[in-house]
Amino acid sequence: MVRFHLSTTATATASPLHSHGVELVAPFPLLSLTPHHRHRHHFQLPFPSLSASTSSPRCSRRKRASCSCKMTDSQGKATQPAGRDVRSGDMIFQPILEKGVFRFDCSADDRAAAFPSVSFVNAKDRETPITNAAEAVPTFIPTYQSGSESQTVQLQLPAGTSFYGSGEVSGQLERTGKRVFTWNTDAWGYGPGTTSLYQSHPWVLAVLPNGEAIGVLADTTKRCEIDLSTESVIKFVAPSFYPIISFGPFPSPAAVLSSLSHAIGTVFMPPKWSLGYHQCRWSYDSDLRVREVAKTFREKGIPCDVIWMDIDYMDGFRCFTFDKECFPAPSSLVKDLHDNGFKAIWMLDPGIKHEQGYFIYDSGSKIDGWVQNTNGQPYIGEVWPGPCVFPDFTQSKVRSWWASLVRDFISNGVDGIWNDMNEPAVFKTVTKTMPESNVHRGDDDLGGRQNHLHYHNVYGMLMARSTFEGMKSSNENKRPFVLTRAGFIGSQRYAATWTGDNLSNWEHLQMSISMVLQLGLSGQPLSGPDLGGFAGNATPKLFGRWMGIGAMFPFCRGHSEKGTTDHEPWSFGEECEEVCRLALRRRYRLLPHIYTLFYMWLHSRIDVDGYEEYSGTEYRSAGCSEAYSVIERDLVHAGEEESLMLEGDIGGGVILQRHVSILKDRPQVLQIDSGIIARSVGAGSGGFSRLVCLRVHPTFTLLHPTETFISFTSIDGTKREIWPDAGDQTYQGNQLPNGEWMLVDKCLGVGLVNRFKVEEVYKCYIHWGTGTVNLELWSEDRPVSKQSPLTVSHQYEVARVASS
Repeated sequence: MVRFHLSTTATATASPLHSHGVELVAPFPLLSLTPHHRHRHHFQLPFPSLSASTSSPRCSRRKRASCSCKMTDSQGKATQPAGRDVRSGDMIFQPILEKGVFRFDCSADDRAAAFPSVSFVNAKDRETPITNAAEAVPTFIPTYQSGSESQTVQLQLPAGTSFYGSGEVSGQLERTGKRVFTWNTDAWGYGPGTTSLYQSHPWVLAVLPNGEAIGVLADTTKRCEIDLSTESVIKFVAPSFYPIISFGPFPSPAAVLSSLSHAIGTVFMPPKWSLGYHQCRWSYDSDLRVREVAKTFREKGIPCDVIWMDIDYMDGFRCFTFDKECFPAPSSLVKDLHDNGFKAIWMLDPGIKHEQGYFIYDSGSKIDGWVQNTNGQPYIGEVWPGPCVFPDFTQSKVRSWWASLVRDFISNGVDGIWNDMNEPAVFKTVTKTMPESNVHRGDDDLGGRQNHLHYHNVYGMLMARSTFEGMKSSNENKRPFVLTRAGFIGSQRYAATWTGDNLSNWEHLQMSISMVLQLGLSGQPLSGPDLGGFAGNATPKLFGRWMGIGAMFPFCRGHSEKGTTDHEPWSFGEECEEVCRLALRRRYRLLPHIYTLFYMWLHSRIDVDGYEEYSGTEYRSAGCSEAYSVIERDLVHAGEEESLMLEGDIGGGVILQRHVSILKDRPQVLQIDSGIIARSVGAGSGGFSRLVCLRVHPTFTLLHPTETFISFTSIDGTKREIWPDAGDQTYQGNQLPNGEWMLVDKCLGVGLVNRFKVEEVYKCYIHWGTGTVNLELWSEDRPVSKQSPLTVSHQYEVARVASS
């Protein structure tokens, strides 16, 4: 029997944190496993005013650090600055965004000179002090040394602090003692000591000895050294000038990640089918082979929702084209896949063949949309098609042009798009990318005209954004799905990711676990590795073991390169095939729960901290603090209704029951039917229970507390807007909401509609907390019998409203 807590997050724990008595939190439930016998570690996985930092008695809790200064050259090597250029001291700070979040700069001039934020959802949030938090003082204050070219920042934390995060990094989960560089790199066959991979997250999550946690972001797009080699010290080294943003200390890592998501955003809401299993290879070389693979999945009863087309579907590797011999009728192929329950995802790279007469090259040249060299001419570098030019995604006109190409491409029946090689990767160069001196003519809100050194790390993110916006514009009622190899902190708003060109060996199997968790701890929860390994030939034992754990990763895809043996689940013999079948069926049993977590926590952009029903004021809670038993599942393929029935025993023969479902005809609606039923009430009571009351009281964390209110029309026709300063409110009788009320965030232009049956609700209660609100539905107080349960049926749906 499966038991779990109905909540909006699941936990991911690893032994280094146990000593602190805390849990790492990732928004996906994963199961536990013991890795290969050589590695006996046990993993359990889920799926204002400007203030100067001067000393004063009231600032006694502040901690300072000593620091050393060095600058980095274009290769990330340390160099000493000229003494006369060096400034040092405590950073100045101001509170931003919400309680517990601070921005630090070396000086007021440096604050003014910093480039706009690309990581924040709203760059203005980083620039705007919180006016009602003028007296707020950070617990820890970084120190700095800054020269004309480089800025070094150090933050001293208590002895015994452990470090996590730093984004897409190889090696162990705990990053204490490690040093990496944020520089997006085509890193085929990387190892545990590789210091730069495909994505950049200048972010560290620190767990303090007392169990509290703090997150630290160096908000710079440029190459940044993250040095955690000194005990309990976080050090960043990057070109001047950039701010540091701290989140916390908060009570837990989960609270830190929640606060981070308010700054950089949450993951995009994925289509339900994208949470199934994906099958890919470089490459399925014809539409006949694609159909054969799809047919075999169905014949063998192995769950799979998506088939991927790698670069060989193109005509000579030209993006937005199809090979006329091997893929002559892509729309027909997609129709066949759809008829058999599959979606189709196709690759698009940034390298556009330098060829007059090729319609993509001609249209991009017409808008002068290519990255330029220092002579003001389009830069030409070699990739798969040969000589290529590269779209300058830092310009809004180029992003719009690319989005229009994507929109037309979708008409072929494309369900999702795969952005690869977008570090950007360039062949036949030592650096594996374009020269740092290349010129981007960026929009002012991104940083304006800058060299490639400035925009390199966000190139892939901006490409993914353009692709996402193109897919969205093709059908506003259809959720896009984009996968990107390169990214930056914040790119989860537009795309999922995978961990790049890994190897088919046991070390990479073990490492894939920590890499996926590390991405989740850095704000990118929708990720996974190439199951079975991309490079090299997996053995049956390795592939089966990898599928066993990989079926629990948020993004679940098998992928392998040319020249290797087939890596489909049936390619390793009957025993391995059965292992894969069982593993994937286990994943599909959990899909309703996974999908619910994405919907409630990510899509609504409102964090639900708790969701409980009380059995009566004199009895304990029977809600999310206790385990439910899953007693019924109705699990079907994407596009059909899915539901989950849960029960919790609240004593005295009384059962608390919850039925959660996604409606087939209205998939944007989450339906919850709650009830208290008499299961085995003694005969001496006449078949009736004690006096009970069903109380539904979710707690919502507010992103913009001063701009959030509750709106409804009462049964008597009175229109009401309830703001936080109104305090707690109770509504009964004709004052009850007439079947629905809505929690509105004016800043986001989003409302969470809660509908319910008026005849089941005795009173509605609003409780405003510090940055939170409860919207409670109470039944009447009475005994229940088998024939007369208490029920409250209600729905949640996100709606667009006019923003302020």
